[in-house]
Amino acid sequence: MVTIAGNGMGKYDFSNLNLNLSVFHKIICDQNFIENGNNILKLKFKDAQDYILQNFEKENILYVV
Repeated sequence: MVTIAGNGMGKYDFSNLNLNLSVFHKIICDQNFIENGNNILKLKFKDAQDYILQNFEKENILYVV
């Protein structure tokens, strides 16, 4: 499953997200985000698209835009 969440205006971090991030296997975001973690992938759009298409049936993915 894929959940898409808008980060909103401001810093490139997850402080604007009102979600329980621990329920997601992978969190995908742009390379400009300052967040880090084992389950965070910082990808360009094309790479994010490829990852999501290959894994959306196997993992619970959050895509932060």
